[in-house]
Amino acid sequence: MRNRDRVADVTGVVSAGQYPAISGEDLAEVFSTRLGRTVTYEATDPHARDSGAAVLPAVHRATGPVRSPA
Repeated sequence: MRNRDRVADVTGVVSAGQYPAISGEDLAEVFSTRLGRTVTYEATDPHARDSGAAVLPAVHRATGPVRSPA
């Protein structure tokens, strides 16, 4: 098994570049405040194949296309 094929059994709050760690619900609240509209958090199944790729269309619909700064 290659490292990229391994899925860790992780639950709870995970620190990933933020200390202290922030939960998905907390992050959604911050985005809601900044954007002035409701943003919700929905967990994905880490065991689902390509779970990250499945989220991209929803992110694109919510944010629009990404453009380079002029």
